Amino acid sequence: MASMRFAAIMALFAATLIGASAAQAAQRYAAPGGTGTGCSQSSPCSLAQAITGSSANDEVIVTAGTYSVGSTISVPGGANDVYIHGEFGGSKPRIEAALTGAAIAFSAFRAHLSYLEFINTGPTSPVGVYCPHQGEVDRVSSTATGTNAVANLHYPGDCEIRDSFLRAEGSNAIALSVAASATESGISLILPAT
Repeated sequence: MASMRFAAIMALFAATLIGASAAQAAQRYAAPGGTGTGCSQSSPCSLAQAITGSSANDEVIVTAGTYSVGSTISVPGGANDVYIHGEFGGSKPRIEAALTGAAIAFSAFRAHLSYLEFINTGPTSPVGVYCPHQGEVDRVSSTATGTNAVANLHYPGDCEIRDSFLRAEGSNAIALSVAASATESGISLILPAT
């Protein structure tokens, strides 16, 4: 009888832990015309609000369309394991910027970017996409155009890129810049002759 009671208590404890973990993660939806802070599927917010309001283990779902980014959007520190992706059944969302640096930056670890298109036409040192520390980038198209353009930058490293398209154009352009350890597979790199 005591062993059954112990097993029941342990099962209840495990269920509580699983429920607490699931309650901490949220799905946050972004849409090109999104407003507010709710970031729900029925009332999506802006891309900046969806990303900057994310917490650890959140999923940011970027709906189809074109997003114009006027300044770098940063994933907050401590928002580890954030998964930012397009809706897989539709067109890749297109994130356009004309910035020095990238449209999305990371202050957290193990972020995952998937099924997105980045285009950055900043005049100097535009970055298509950063590969986050201990993170993953897959099924991403990244184009950077400008002086010292970088289509994909691994900094500080330890990132995996797969099944992605990287293109850099301009003086001193680099399609893939690796500052530390990285794993790549199934990548198309294009660096047009100038």
